[in-house]
Amino acid sequence: MLFRDAYLFLALLERLRSNDNAVRDAAEKAYKDAQKAEPGQVLTALAQCLDPSRCTDTVVRTQAATLLRRACVQVGPDETVWTRADAAVQGQIRLGLFQAVEVEPSQQVRKILVSSIAVVASQGQAPWQELVPGAFVLAQSDNESHKEAAMRLLSELMGTTYTQEIVARRQELGTLVSTGLNAIALQPAAMDLVAEMVSNLEDDTLPALQQVLPSVETALKALATSNPSAFEEALTSLIECAQEKAVFFRPRYAEWVEMMLAFAAAKGVLEDGMRSLAFEWVGTIAESRAKALAKAVPDLPRLVLETAFAFLAEVDHDEQWASIDEDEEKDDDEGLHEAGEAKVDFFVKKLGFAQCGQVFMVLLQKYSESGRWEGKFAAAMAIRAGVEFCSDARTLDTMAALLLQLLQDPHERVRYAAGFALGQMCHDQEADFHERWHAKMVPQLLVATNDPVDRVAAMAANSLEAVISDLDEAVLAEHAKQILNVFVARLTSCTHKGTLVAIMEALGALAAGLEGSFEGHYDQLMEMLLAFVSKPDGNAKLRGKAFECISLLGFSVGRERFMAAAQSTMSAMLATPVVADDVQTECIREALERMCKILGSDFVPFLPVLLPGIIQGVS
Repeated sequence: MLFRDAYLFLALLERLRSNDNAVRDAAEKAYKDAQKAEPGQVLTALAQCLDPSRCTDTVVRTQAATLLRRACVQVGPDETVWTRADAAVQGQIRLGLFQAVEVEPSQQVRKILVSSIAVVASQGQAPWQELVPGAFVLAQSDNESHKEAAMRLLSELMGTTYTQEIVARRQELGTLVSTGLNAIALQPAAMDLVAEMVSNLEDDTLPALQQVLPSVETALKALATSNPSAFEEALTSLIECAQEKAVFFRPRYAEWVEMMLAFAAAKGVLEDGMRSLAFEWVGTIAESRAKALAKAVPDLPRLVLETAFAFLAEVDHDEQWASIDEDEEKDDDEGLHEAGEAKVDFFVKKLGFAQCGQVFMVLLQKYSESGRWEGKFAAAMAIRAGVEFCSDARTLDTMAALLLQLLQDPHERVRYAAGFALGQMCHDQEADFHERWHAKMVPQLLVATNDPVDRVAAMAANSLEAVISDLDEAVLAEHAKQILNVFVARLTSCTHKGTLVAIMEALGALAAGLEGSFEGHYDQLMEMLLAFVSKPDGNAKLRGKAFECISLLGFSVGRERFMAAAQSTMSAMLATPVVADDVQTECIREALERMCKILGSDFVPFLPVLLPGIIQGVS
């Protein structure tokens, strides 16, 4: 099919937009056949559809511009429609694209056209001689649409073989950027151009570029109120600049930190995503220029931690929160509090607890005593994020005491956060901390495993596992009876999967820690665990953890005592289908390795059944 008749081609474009699958499929085949047979005619027909005087429908011009761009994009080694067209057609298309940009009334279509020009510029061996001069002709126009298109095109060309030719016209480029930053309609394109220049130009050009920093600040503040979507795009571009050329902002670090933290604090004015991006910019600069940033902003620890704590406290009440079993479904409770926790972790690590510690503790006290559950939640989660970097015993003791207090708070989210933070604290700290606090932590966490809210109880059991894992056998023996009484009661009465899994993990840690001292508790627990694994249709992860716990109990009591239970356990394991990337299968594999060590030569009778699966897994 040839497209010498414009009406035929417009009809084809209409069929390509059809909601009827059969019509659209036939049109796509006809279009692909035409691209192969007459690439030059297809490109020419698309270019003719870009003329608003011929084609008044914006939808059609958008479609034609998009198809033209796709026809020029190089994907893989194959030729494109553009590369198969002859040089005369290519020259007409280049000229036509600039003409289309000049007369196109739609900003969306102009953006696609500019992108098409950049794609065409990347094709072929010979440079496009008229490209950069054409861009600056647009830049010198009194028409703001032309200036915007020029800036977007120059942005696209940064980092290409045309960069040096653009930079050679430094005075014109500077005038364009200055004009763009000071005109509201042009600010988004100007911000994008500045970002691309910073990212792609050599470092020796930075001093000249840094002169526009005050204008960029003014433009960014204007975009925050006038054009939210462009503001968000600008923040994203500025973060990329900060990653690649943080030194660009150095002359005005203090002003930029103040501005970005003001954006981050603009609750109710800016969307949360934009506020988070603004805070991310500060973190990005700190990642590579922490010392220089701290020198320019002496109060940096206070400023960033105040913002991070404020983010942490922006947690919403959720009626469904308590009913979520984290072992069975993902909690989609995402928001600024997660960004706040990440930033506490980042800044305390980056700046050091010696620099942040005093401010950190003042904020802990302020938020924990705020009277609002959100503030107490923030305090607990801040400890979870920052405790890894604290080694001062007195400070750690203050944190631990606060968490145990919050573990008894009336609000379930606060109790959960306190338990979460206690578990993290126990993982992060050394033996001397455990020696000071086990006598207080174990009893209170055991009480918390009976919390009326199952999610809180599960988290308390997880934290108890962290405590148990780091205690010596002699100390564990002191708590063993109390722990086991609670665990047995919960295993017999609880149906919440997350709580049961957490208790089994803690029980396994207890068995491993009480090696040789578990005899008195073995029979009752083994009977309960075998009941869990005897149900092949039970929860897979729960069965897997039960298998794991059984092997740990066996390791604790030794081969002779474990032998009877081993027979039943192996039967249940062998009856369980092997599933790739499955928690239960992985738990069974680890349990089998442990049981092999426990049973020694008595494991041999099981090998004929196990070996085919092992060989299949290896191969």
